[in-house]
Amino acid sequence: MDKKLNNGNNMNFEDKVKRVKEILESLNNNELSLNEGMALYKEGITAINEAQKMLEEAKIQYEEIKDLSQDAKNIDEGM
Repeated sequence: MDKKLNNGNNMNFEDKVKRVKEILESLNNNELSLNEGMALYKEGITAINEAQKMLEEAKIQYEEIKDLSQDAKNIDEGM
C-alpha cells in the first residue's frame, strides 16, 4: 500500500482530489489484499463525499457573494 489511511479531516479540496487519484491508482494494483482494497475504497468514497460537500458549500458562498454584488449594483443605480 502506497500510503497509510488518512482521515482527511484537515485536507483541502485539492488534497482530497489528489488522494482519490492516489487511491484509484492503488486499487488498480493487483497486489492489494482484500482488506487493504476495502479500506482504500472506503477512504476514497469518504474523500469524494467530502469534496462534493466542499463544492456545494463553495457554490452557496459564490451565489451569496454574487447576490450581494448585484444588490450593491442595484443600490448604486438607484442613487
